[in-house]
Amino acid sequence: MMSQPLAREIILVERSPLFVRMIANATKQFDANLVVAQSVPEALEKVVQCDSFALLTTLELPGFTGLSLIATLKSSPAYRAMPIALLTSRERQTLPDTPYQADQIIQKGANFSENIAIFLKDSGLEPSEPGPERKREKNTLDVHVLLVEDSPPLQMLTARFLRMAGARITVANNGLEAVHLAETEDYDLVLMDIEMPELDGKQATKRLRASGFDKPVIALTAHDADMIRAELTKIGFDGILSKPIKGETLIRYCRDYLATHRV
Repeated sequence: MMSQPLAREIILVERSPLFVRMIANATKQFDANLVVAQSVPEALEKVVQCDSFALLTTLELPGFTGLSLIATLKSSPAYRAMPIALLTSRERQTLPDTPYQADQIIQKGANFSENIAIFLKDSGLEPSEPGPERKREKNTLDVHVLLVEDSPPLQMLTARFLRMAGARITVANNGLEAVHLAETEDYDLVLMDIEMPELDGKQATKRLRASGFDKPVIALTAHDADMIRAELTKIGFDGILSKPIKGETLIRYCRDYLATHRV
């Protein structure tokens, strides 16, 4: 498998030269390239072409608004985990209430540049000059992970841990989505929540194994792992991680499992 490039891309969708310069200055400290688009179609093209880590979009755009771009990306399993910030001069309470929301709204006002930097740091983006410890930990999980989780907050948190370790992530909201995605794309590892609507993790894993899916499937559960280990192993799970899961525990478990079982 090819290693990911050292520098990833921050996609900026903004037409104002002033704000482009401000954001360029705010992102200089990070190990990433700033890629600028001026419309929603151009932004979507760049997201597909680039190793996109995060996206910053202004609300006001010609044709389609930033909200349309957010809805398009957040409704797609391939980009659902991408951190997205909406940049606007409008007050939060005046924005439309839509099904798909940005991960953060950043006001175009006081502390704008500082808030951009905070958002990127909180999303897991590394500085250009990491310390020795961070260098050793960088890109230690160079795999494609299918994360199957119905809770948006847990999706965001788990995806952040995985991104920081160098993983590429696709998110499924339930077992039905997971089965479909596993049939259409190749994954190195599946992290499967047990209790989900429409099709739970147990039934989804049964379907995956019945279809010939042979990649590792790790259960994510709030139950006592020892109480359900035998049942899950019989179904076809390869391991169990108990919620709440610490980032270091998650990455170490996935890395160590793949190191000993990956073909």
